[in-house]
This record gives sequence, structure tokens and C-alpha cells, in this order.
Amino acid sequence: MEILHTWFTNPKICGRLGQKRPPGCRYNRSISGWLDSQSFDDWFHSLVLPHLKRQDRLKVLIEDNLSSHLNVNNIETCRTNNIKFICLPPNPTHLTQPLDLAYFRPMKESCGRKFIWHRR
Repeated sequence: MEILHTWFTNPKICGRLGQKRPPGCRYNRSISGWLDSQSFDDWFHSLVLPHLKRQDRLKVLIEDNLSSHLNVNNIETCRTNNIKFICLPPNPTHLTQPLDLAYFRPMKESCGRKFIWHRR
């Protein structure tokens, strides 16, 4: 099962990391380092969809309103797999910032420490 999907801007990093990555990790890249449509589709179909398909309870995917996330095919795939696709309104950062501070930052730091430990 894939547990981590990370994006980089430098293709050389993906190549080097791909050779010594922890089990369950996947790397992708985009010019900007942010999710573009292709990266989002890869993340959605390789990590999110397989995980949510195994769930027997209510399934919700919450996304911001970036155009790379608003793909008609992915939204239809969510609908056919009984996954509720919810788009946040534009510019909600002031409302969602507590998640970045309380959850995502510690998670990224922990993943970074484990990755460094694994590479040694």
C-alpha cells in the first residue's frame, strides 16, 4: 500500500530517491513543484482511489478549487465509487491554516526524519 506521495521540481532528485525510497513511497515531479493536472491524476488514481475503494463507510475527498483538481473524469470516478467530492471555496487559507500548523507540519517533519533514517 502506498503511504506517501511527494512532489519535486528537480527530475534528478526523483531519480536518486526512487532508487532508495522507503516501501510504500512514490515520487512525482512538476515544473513548479506543485500538483499539476497530471500529478494530481497520478496521486488520485495511485493513492487515494485504491484506499477509498476499500472503505465501507462514508468517503469524502476535500479539495481546494485549483483547476488541476477539478477534472470532470476524476469527479465522475468519485461519483461512481460513492465518494463525495467537496471543493473548498476560493481563498480559504485563513480558515484552513490551523491544519497546516497543527497537523501537516508535524507530519512532514516526522516523514522527513523517517526518510533520513531510512536512507542511512
